[in-house]
Amino acid sequence: IVLREPAHLAVMDCPCKLETKDPCRPIASCIAVGRPVVDFWMEHCGKYNVRRITREEALEIIDEHRRTGHINQAFFKVATGGGMGVLCNCCPRCCVSMKATALAQRIRGAQDIRMYSPSGYKVERDMEKCRLCGACAEACHFGAIEVAGGERT
Repeated sequence: IVLREPAHLAVMDCPCKLETKDPCRPIASCIAVGRPVVDFWMEHCGKYNVRRITREEALEIIDEHRRTGHINQAFFKVATGGGMGVLCNCCPRCCVSMKATALAQRIRGAQDIRMYSPSGYKVERDMEKCRLCGACAEACHFGAIEVAGGERT
């Protein structure tokens, strides 16, 4: 998505992180893609330190957040052919979208309540490397892995 709209990119401070008492870093992690969104942010979102960025800067921001355990979420308008929207590099501890989904699932007990769609990735086991320590289950923010009764499921 970033590669298709390299002339119209901007980054701003994450509103979710700014509302957290001890936010994770870096704060500048929300990326606008497409001229309408970038122009809107530039005009109306000054309090979030919005600035235009290059494709290379956008890809580095995404990579940096992935290295620190953040989750990349894409919010794009289908009606525009996916040509404009927002890429959020979310911290599971700070992200309002992820917190709202988890809360709705706990309250309703339904796993089909979510504010996002599956990525298409799947969990693959390598039993030769697995020590059944549970680190993978702890790291997975989507509940895709569980260690139960000494077995990984």
